[in-house]
Amino acid sequence: MKVTVWFLIGVVIVLVAFLFAAQYARKETALGYLTPTTGTAKIFAPRRGTIKEVFVAEGEVVGEGQTLLTIETDQIAADGMDVNANQLETLALQKNLIGKNVKAEQERTNSERERLTAAGRGLENEISQVQAQIKLQRERLQVAEGDLATADQLKAKGFMTAVEQRRRQVALLEQRQVLSNLNQQLAAKQNQLTEMRFSLRQLPTLMEQKVQSLRNDLATTEQRIAEIKGRGAYVIRAPTAGRVSTMQATVGQSADPQRLQLEIIPEDATLRAELFLPARAIASSRRASACASCTMRSPTSTSGPTTVGWSMFRRPS
Repeated sequence: MKVTVWFLIGVVIVLVAFLFAAQYARKETALGYLTPTTGTAKIFAPRRGTIKEVFVAEGEVVGEGQTLLTIETDQIAADGMDVNANQLETLALQKNLIGKNVKAEQERTNSERERLTAAGRGLENEISQVQAQIKLQRERLQVAEGDLATADQLKAKGFMTAVEQRRRQVALLEQRQVLSNLNQQLAAKQNQLTEMRFSLRQLPTLMEQKVQSLRNDLATTEQRIAEIKGRGAYVIRAPTAGRVSTMQATVGQSADPQRLQLEIIPEDATLRAELFLPARAIASSRRASACASCTMRSPTSTSGPTTVGWSMFRRPS
């Protein structure tokens, strides 16, 4: 019995001595987060708007210049109307009208080409007819000249009166006048045909000038549309390569220039672990030492709350 008592007393003494003289370890679980020692790239919206598209997710690796967000901006007038939307609608109507004018000008040119071609064929036929009339009139003129020559001979012999001779002279003059008129008609129609052919040759050039003017107006309108769309939305790109962290941007959310949208941890960044220690772990002894922070390199780690193990060692007095 006494041996047992002394044994228990000895065990208690050994335990007390161990508690005061020996070293032991206790494990605790502490919450904390990892942060790069060189800092992160914080992404803010430069202007107010609404987030239209989000192209990245938490933890995703991005390259420098990669598109992160698309943000729409609205310009509201005093009457509550969207200025950009109204301008785009007006320019869209103008663009549609210019496109119709270009098509109408091309159709008008084709129609004019067909008209000039048909008119040219008509003039060629008329010229052929006038030339045939001229040929026939020359034959008539030769006959009238022969009649007049015969009349002169008969008058000289006293077989024809002066009145009849005069009549044949007048007939000859009339035939010459008809021939002259036919030659004038031929020249006029040939001039018309020449002008028509020139107009037909110039038609593509004139059409191209008008269409080019309309196309210039169309290009100006499209440029204005692009400028307004550029004012109505903008893209945020990654300033550096790294891993997306602290993702707060969501589609449809209001983009406030003072609100952080996301962060990017640079590639190969050195991460520092900041731990939140339980009070009981640091209050158990003034001589206790604990790992409150440590430095590590982890390419796959992300910033944010995490669970980290730590150990406390108690030194002897």
